[in-house]
Amino acid sequence: MIGSTGKFKVKTILFNDGEFAIAQGHWEGQDNLSTACRWHEPEGIGYPQTFGKPQWMILPTSDVEIDASGKTSAPLIKLGFGKKRKPFYSLELIDEESGCSVHTMSSESPFSPIAVGDFFSAPQARFPGETPSKGGRLVKRIQHIINEVDGAIWHSTMVTLGSSAT
Repeated sequence: MIGSTGKFKVKTILFNDGEFAIAQGHWEGQDNLSTACRWHEPEGIGYPQTFGKPQWMILPTSDVEIDASGKTSAPLIKLGFGKKRKPFYSLELIDEESGCSVHTMSSESPFSPIAVGDFFSAPQARFPGETPSKGGRLVKRIQHIINEVDGAIWHSTMVTLGSSAT
């Protein structure tokens, strides 16, 4: 699957070899173009995915060069992951009932520890048809993904939240 997803609307496929694709498009309705990649299979979901739904992985804007001149002698895309830089942390909150992402946060420093069984309160999260309670929602599942590419470390945490606290 190399089409648009709920968060990333594909404008142009820059590269597709049948297993890996790079595209430009709009991330969560933003006006500026983002570059993203994903591994895909002709009859499968591919990677990355969330709860069985295909996703795109956004590439850092400062280290992606795209040559749209049409010259075939030079590479069309240059990915520069060689720079050492601070780790990047992202946290995505997922509603257990709907399976939908309700809020995302990012930071250059780690978030406070979260454990299964904790109650997590995120007043800015968009829970379907619900005003967040003071006590928060029960943490049901935590998934950590850490990627390191030439010194660039990305920490991504997905937290599935159950029902509201009583």
